[in-house]
Amino acid sequence: MALPVSQGTFDASQSRHVNGMLHALRGEQFRYAQNQRSRREQRSAQVLSSRSLPPLVTPDPPPASFLRLHAHALRTQKRPAAGPAAPSSWVRRDEQRLAQNTCESSEWRAHALALVFEHALASVPPEVVQIDSRSYPIPSLVQLSLDIILSHEPEVAFPILESLPAHLRRQVMLHRAIRDPLPGDYLRALLDSHGAVSGELVLSRSYAPTWLAKAGVLRQNTNANPSTLRDWDEEPDIDNAGGTEEEFDWDMLEGDEDAPLHTLALIHHQLLPAHISALPSSITRLALIAHTTPIPIHRLPSLLPQLVLLDVSYNTWVGAPYVDAAADEDSDPLCAVERVQWPRWRRLRVLGMRECQLPENVQLRVVRAVGHGRLEDVLICL
Repeated sequence: MALPVSQGTFDASQSRHVNGMLHALRGEQFRYAQNQRSRREQRSAQVLSSRSLPPLVTPDPPPASFLRLHAHALRTQKRPAAGPAAPSSWVRRDEQRLAQNTCESSEWRAHALALVFEHALASVPPEVVQIDSRSYPIPSLVQLSLDIILSHEPEVAFPILESLPAHLRRQVMLHRAIRDPLPGDYLRALLDSHGAVSGELVLSRSYAPTWLAKAGVLRQNTNANPSTLRDWDEEPDIDNAGGTEEEFDWDMLEGDEDAPLHTLALIHHQLLPAHISALPSSITRLALIAHTTPIPIHRLPSLLPQLVLLDVSYNTWVGAPYVDAAADEDSDPLCAVERVQWPRWRRLRVLGMRECQLPENVQLRVVRAVGHGRLEDVLICL
């Protein structure tokens, strides 16, 4: 016999059932909200980290022959061996030849001419000084155009080079002096009647003394008549009836006119004492770098009394002793740099003697002799 269920018992069980269903629904809603929130976070992170541009078209794979050559190059790539360096007798001849030719690199030429570029020249383009490939700037349109002109044959390039203004010819001379020295005929097309470009001449390869004389760098006759020289410091007479077009150009920039040679830098040249005596007295900045033959630099104060900069770096003969028969036997022989009468150069401001292998006692004596009796200090680079 079934017992009747009371109203209170039915209401309590129904309430528990409803509360359980509500609790389950709240749990499902909470989990659904959590899932939606995590999806939104993943989508935003993917948008921020993904590329905004469409994917690039994948190029065709390289041929199998290229892959084989590349793999062979990786296998045959030289790696430094562990342990100490190999003795000099083990070094291969090509490596020895490469070590001897380091002075022919652009980096070495830029370092050798650092004093000239910093203290002698008025302005140097950035692409001339910066040699490191990591900091090499993008070449300008002017430089690219000049390189194209130099790549042509002489019969095409010479008329164009001769018609360039002085500031562009100067840029060609400085740029190629560091990167790739020009042949003599190309360089002659850049020079003016004084054998320079705006009074400056930088030669980083060996040219014969006869070429220097023909270019106007060396004086043919030291007793030349001064009246035959051009009055470069006078303004052109545009009222003169004798060919005003050749003497004055309305579009000529300031400083484009021919100026006497005042800055000369020579690398790897072989100059004799007679050639040193033929240098024009207008030179105020002189660099004789890495010369194979000794140069009588003790004669320079009388030949070039207005020197402001002198650079004789990379010359081992500068510190070589000079034996004088009239000197005392007990006294130490003087080297070439100690024979120079430094007080005669009253305007000297920069002196370069880098990599000359000077002993310490000689360096001290030279520094004292250079600075003796001067009101302004001289920058000496040893």
